[in-house]
Amino acid sequence: QRLIEVNERYDDWAAFTFKAEDEKTLVITTPDVFPTMLVALTDPEFAVMDLDATTDFDNAPICTGPFVIQSFQPEGDVEVVRNDNYWNGEVKLDGATLFYMPDADSKLLAMQSGEIDCYTSVDAAAKEIYEADPASYNLTVIPGTRMQFYVINKTRLDDSVCAAINLTVDCEAIAEFLKGTTSAAVGPFIASAPYGQVTKPAPDPAAAKALLEADGYTLNADGFYEKDGKVLELSIAHYKSRQLPDLALLMKEQLEKIGVKVTLVVQEDPDAGYVATGDYDIALYCMIADTGGDPYYCVDALYRQSGKWAKAGFPTDESEALINQLQFETDIDQRAALANQIVQMSIDDNAFGYVGLFNKVSVARPGVTGFSEDIPFDFYGLTPETDIA
Repeated sequence: QRLIEVNERYDDWAAFTFKAEDEKTLVITTPDVFPTMLVALTDPEFAVMDLDATTDFDNAPICTGPFVIQSFQPEGDVEVVRNDNYWNGEVKLDGATLFYMPDADSKLLAMQSGEIDCYTSVDAAAKEIYEADPASYNLTVIPGTRMQFYVINKTRLDDSVCAAINLTVDCEAIAEFLKGTTSAAVGPFIASAPYGQVTKPAPDPAAAKALLEADGYTLNADGFYEKDGKVLELSIAHYKSRQLPDLALLMKEQLEKIGVKVTLVVQEDPDAGYVATGDYDIALYCMIADTGGDPYYCVDALYRQSGKWAKAGFPTDESEALINQLQFETDIDQRAALANQIVQMSIDDNAFGYVGLFNKVSVARPGVTGFSEDIPFDFYGLTPETDIA
């Protein structure tokens, strides 16, 4: 109930009713069918807390997990100790310190100096270093669910330009450059998922150039396309995280190779900046596409007419109707079919480009085990089984 008050993502839950029937039974009643309830309840935002015994909600909540918070600083470090009253068996570690290190180089240096014992979201440069020293570092790479993608602003660009962009961006080449930290994507979900069954054209720079030239664009003396005396110049907006600066440079290189001039625009807060204003030709972004084995979260976030990407011009009445159908569909196979149809529309319309799915790359010192390295969702780490020799 507190989550509904403080997190706008759960505004709709204000219409739900909650009743604790006994110590182990919570009954949630919804005004409409809610097929993704179990998926939603597994999100990291949800927790079971003892509200009666908790005296410092922000810093020392009493919860049901294997560890107890000893100290906590927002956007800072967190110290936890073993929960001796844990309900589900033995907790192996005495405790742990979780450092806040958003910078990739800081994590690498901390690992090399022995300050930390393990971390996930290893970038390409650090991955190469760890691979070269297997005696000192155990590296684990598995397919993940966090997606790099771009949105094409169809309200500012000719249809031929939108199509040419998608025919030019070579996701396999980008994944190769990023050296195993991502896998080339077709859609927002892994291809093995039933709701990941979509297709897109293979890169074809020659076809991209032909589309532009058929639409009246010609190459000028500088090697860039122009029409009616105006150079075709695209802005790629991005932010400094999740290897998006590398992606922006690679896309710029690929597009300029066919004759499309590109300017890179970097902003610190994309959601308050270019996403909110729609001031971009191409917008780069990164998000967890699959939060728990169902496509609705991603579909709702990307394609709604009321969503933050609607300014780019993709959502239609047809796509909105399909999303509404997906929202309440209870048949798993039909949910997958609807999601595939919606995502395929976004590809066929040249509204989105799905570049890569981050591999979950984790590193640990020899002797560290059970750091959720085999779980594709990157918000898991410590478990009761986590241990260090």
